[in-house]
Amino acid sequence: TSQPSEGVWLIDSGANKHMTGNKKLFHTLSDRPTGDRITIVDNQEYIAAWIGDVIIPLGTRRCTLMK
Repeated sequence: TSQPSEGVWLIDSGANKHMTGNKKLFHTLSDRPTGDRITIVDNQEYIAAWIGDVIIPLGTRRCTLMK
């Protein structure tokens, strides 16, 4: 398995789940003790250690990605 760097987001516009290694970005955050395994398109595997909500400011508008 690989570990993404803290400043990297893995976003798939066709997906309903998104990942980041930066815990500071989360509005809410919970541990995932079972550590769900996630395989991306190039067959790299990641472990989901947390799950939560991130609020992304868009100027005067906001978009929220929900778990």
